[in-house]
Amino acid sequence: RVRQEKVEATVNDARSQLTPEPEAGTPNRIQVLIRTPQGARLKRAFLGSDPVGQLYHYVNAEGGEALAGSEYRLVSSMPRAVFEDREVTLEAAGLKGQCALLVENVED
Repeated sequence: RVRQEKVEATVNDARSQLTPEPEAGTPNRIQVLIRTPQGARLKRAFLGSDPVGQLYHYVNAEGGEALAGSEYRLVSSMPRAVFEDREVTLEAAGLKGQCALLVENVED
């Protein structure tokens, strides 16, 4: 029960901090596809000026209980890069146009 409440709080907090999705044609718009370990595909657009933390808010808000209640990091596979600095902008992290990321569970 306590775990469930913690997960719900994480999801609600993430939803409240998520910025509005930019419309198609907006300059500096980045289309992101995030694949989860459970096989889900989360798709959303962000601005290049948004911090990487917005990606984590999105995954926590939409990834379900399994992700909101676990430790994970976002990575790209080709070339491999780990996006853990949540303060840096998406553009500064090297993300642009359309990109695909993976949710990677962090082992204890």
